[in-house]
Amino acid sequence: MILFAYKFLTFFLGVVAVLGPIGAVLAMIFAPTVAAPMLSNLTYRFLQCKVCMVVAAFIVASIVSFWIGNRDAYQRGVDDTVAKIARADKKLVDRAKRARSALLKCQEQNMVWDQSTGSCR
Repeated sequence: MILFAYKFLTFFLGVVAVLGPIGAVLAMIFAPTVAAPMLSNLTYRFLQCKVCMVVAAFIVASIVSFWIGNRDAYQRGVDDTVAKIARADKKLVDRAKRARSALLKCQEQNMVWDQSTGSCR
């Protein structure tokens, strides 16, 4: 019974190893005697296939270029947004400084600043 379970498990993990990388990792952990020859054979066939290598290189290049382009576009967006906020903040700070200087001039003349009209009385 144990031998049957072991054979079934190694067969199942071998099949799963062909279906995906997670299965390959599991097969290498739980049944390396079955998985290693299968994976080495698949790796050898993949490396001998020129079309497969070109397709894999194209996929890798596409993913890397997308990642780099996306990161650069994101950073440009962040920089533009920060620059816009800084310009708006500078305008508000300048406006507050002008209002403060008008208030100080009003107080120097011993007058009262009327907030509702924005003038000195």
